[in-house]
Amino acid sequence: MISSGYHKYMNFVRIHSASESLETLLNPARRDGWVASDEKAESQPRGISCCLEEDDLRSYVRMYSMAIQPGDVLVRLVGRLSADRDRDQGAVRAIVESYEVIGDARDWFSHEGQFEIVDDEDEFN
Repeated sequence: MISSGYHKYMNFVRIHSASESLETLLNPARRDGWVASDEKAESQPRGISCCLEEDDLRSYVRMYSMAIQPGDVLVRLVGRLSADRDRDQGAVRAIVESYEVIGDARDWFSHEGQFEIVDDEDEFN
């Protein structure tokens, strides 16, 4: 999917913090919660940090020991791949056009695959 270009609409998944409004997902200039030691907040990559697949997101959560908090949600994003790269392994940056809350992130992670994310890719072609 990545090699198909930056203009094709794609599906992505993300765990979104309960402490942040979902509407921030539509802002490609939104700053992440942390900044790498060799970058400034103003120079962070453009787009929302997310993963291409649920399995990628599960791996990401494990790799970075992500602490999923009560109220955090699993979100399906629809948008385009950003030209900027995410610095985290397994993550990409997306310019989000729309989003849908799939369910509680803690439930999703603890029940591995309980939620099914339907791929509506044909709808966007």
